Amino acid sequence: MQGDTTREVTGIKDSLMSLILGQCTKYIVPNVTFLNKNRISIYKPIKTNTMSTLVNEIAKAKVRPLYEIATEIKKDWRATSKDGRIYFGAVPYLDAMQSLNSINDNYIMDSGRSIVNYFLANADSYKGAKAKELKNELKAMLKSK
Repeated sequence: MQGDTTREVTGIKDSLMSLILGQCTKYIVPNVTFLNKNRISIYKPIKTNTMSTLVNEIAKAKVRPLYEIATEIKKDWRATSKDGRIYFGAVPYLDAMQSLNSINDNYIMDSGRSIVNYFLANADSYKGAKAKELKNELKAMLKSK
């Protein structure tokens, strides 16, 4: 009699586990035990100091839209150049940057990332402290993902 009860409990347990496993195969929830067909795992949350560091870094890295940077570059380049003109090779890229929000946007068939790269390649004659600051801001945007 006791063997039959054990078999019933085991059968119910197996059917419940298969039902749960069928529903919960791909869920990963921090600090919660989740079921996988092969094993049961416990995932711990990210340490709070790590999380606060990430939040602080994100807050510090306020990324301005490309159109603001491009407008500022145009104003400063015209003001600092000898003849008041921007190098002709950089003009199309500055114009394209003025219609982009971020380097992840596209301008016609070109990515914002490539437009910024081509601008930086053509902006060698843009010099000065402000120029260096703005170019570094664009380079930082390229390095971030």
